[in-house]
Amino acid sequence: MRHAEKDLTPGLADPGLTPEGQQRAQALRDTLRKSPISALYTTDTARTRATLAPLAASRKLEPQVYDAKQPALWVQRLRKQHRGQTVVVVGHANTLLSLIDALGAPRPVPELSDADYDYLFEVKLPPEGRASARASHYGAPAHTGSGMR
Repeated sequence: MRHAEKDLTPGLADPGLTPEGQQRAQALRDTLRKSPISALYTTDTARTRATLAPLAASRKLEPQVYDAKQPALWVQRLRKQHRGQTVVVVGHANTLLSLIDALGAPRPVPELSDADYDYLFEVKLPPEGRASARASHYGAPAHTGSGMR
């Protein structure tokens, strides 16, 4: 999923989350409370780390940093290390769909706008056959710019 709502204050080099974003991070933890999660991955930004923080604390899992600019390399590692496991990945509006592409699944939405904070993407990688992806929503409705709510 994409990170939660970020602080848009001008001049911030690495913005954190807004109060709404902090609430969404809690909603992520609550939404995934029954999921058997093996690993957490985040990019190296304050907003992605903060989005995963409540889930990581509740599961006592340390998020690992991945390079969203090299999705094909990261997907090779993911497939090797986490075969048959549930993994949570937090990224960005401009990288998540490329990651879904690299996993071999069709995009469940054509694009993500800067206002799309509430998508939760589930990608399934079967041992054989094509990967699949579906989009759902979690937390409070985001003010989506793509009109795909």
